[in-house]
Amino acid sequence: VLGAIGVVELNKEVDLAFMTPAFIKHGVWVRPFLNLVYIMPPYVISKEELTKLSSALFAVIKEFEENTK
Repeated sequence: VLGAIGVVELNKEVDLAFMTPAFIKHGVWVRPFLNLVYIMPPYVISKEELTKLSSALFAVIKEFEENTK
């Protein structure tokens, strides 16, 4: 299986109860763990799918940061 891994490291631990439903609402599945959020897109991902994934990543992390200040 070939693919890629992307990781965003946060300054605090993620709140799974917040993050998991927020990402699902955006139509994507990611793996939050401790203070990291992993994405594992396949090499064959389309530009549109990658845009959807990265947009959801930015939106949910921004919302998380704003709600946990």
